[in-house]
Amino acid sequence: MNELIIFDQKVTDVGDTEKAQGRFLGMILPMILIIYLFTGAMSVGMESVAGEKERGTIATLLVTPIKRSELAIGKIISISIIAVLSSIASFLGIVAVMPQLTQMSGGDENIIGGLKYQVGDYLMLFGIMFVSVLMFVGLVLIVSTFAKTTKQAGALTTPLMLVVMGISFLNMFSMEVSQNPLEYLIPVYNIVLALKAIFQFSITFVNWLLAILSTIIFIVLLVFLIQKMFKSEKIMFSR
Repeated sequence: MNELIIFDQKVTDVGDTEKAQGRFLGMILPMILIIYLFTGAMSVGMESVAGEKERGTIATLLVTPIKRSELAIGKIISISIIAVLSSIASFLGIVAVMPQLTQMSGGDENIIGGLKYQVGDYLMLFGIMFVSVLMFVGLVLIVSTFAKTTKQAGALTTPLMLVVMGISFLNMFSMEVSQNPLEYLIPVYNIVLALKAIFQFSITFVNWLLAILSTIIFIVLLVFLIQKMFKSEKIMFSR
């Protein structure tokens, strides 16, 4: 009987330790990932349209025998490919440094990744990172299309970056993860919530799916807006 009690106590301690380590990662890693993903999208997207306006090459592209909506889609796809590759590098980096991070929080280095994250957890993590980087590309492209120069694009992107970083930074002041499905429908905030829930072992498939689908819908709206902006003479030829 005593051995059973001791065994149960050990199981409880391991579970509590794992949750504590997950909370530590859930407070730190979402902000780091959001910053990496947004800056990656910003580095390749900010100059894409505004730079061509500044150099005067955008007019040449607009007179080519293709629809402006198709040109906009081409811009989005080309920039997204680079940004997605950047997100893959960030994902692999997170997987590689996970043991060191969990050792900082008291994890067992003999456990893969320091914690018992399963393949499904990593797939969910990559899915969230994938759609979030596409959303950030859309946001940056809208700013780049609206701006007249790369300098103006940088000035307009900075407040947007601060808002995104602020949302992810607020996550550090709370250790609990919301399970309210409605909160997983809010753009950017749902990404932070989903990342935090994954690292803390509290993500549900429904909430993960809501975060993915709502972000995809937001991406579609951004693509539609970019296409409309490309059709505007006032926006495209402002110098």
